[in-house]
Amino acid sequence: MFLFVAAGAAFLFSVLWVDLMFDMQGRKAASDPLPPDVLASLSSYYRRVTVDGAPMMYLPVVMMLLTIAAIVVEIARAEVPSWLGWVSLILAVGAAGTTLFLAVPRGQRIGRAQESPEVLSALSRRVFLFHSLGAASWIVVIGLQLFGR
Repeated sequence: MFLFVAAGAAFLFSVLWVDLMFDMQGRKAASDPLPPDVLASLSSYYRRVTVDGAPMMYLPVVMMLLTIAAIVVEIARAEVPSWLGWVSLILAVGAAGTTLFLAVPRGQRIGRAQESPEVLSALSRRVFLFHSLGAASWIVVIGLQLFGR
């Protein structure tokens, strides 16, 4: 089961990695609000992946649920040390929750581009933070699953 968890976490990390490549545009820009070309690029990307992305945008959600379910099975079957399972579960639920309930709604707002450049810039910087935390969490889950046994 640990290979499934590691593979799911690796998939989710790679999704966030792509998001972070776009988020870095806003991170590199020192101006506030972000330059119009940066906001246009971010808006275009987030419109494609969070507003117009169905049905493909649901695959990461399914993978989050399957990965979390696999961790629960690991814990229930005592396939991994208890601490490893619980730390993995806490990190996975935290990363999934942060992404689904904090990053995605803000990404949708960026994608719709109906707010002021100041608001969109603040949203962009917040999404970068959420994606960074999620990516770090998935990396730790991968490490725990592969090397913590």
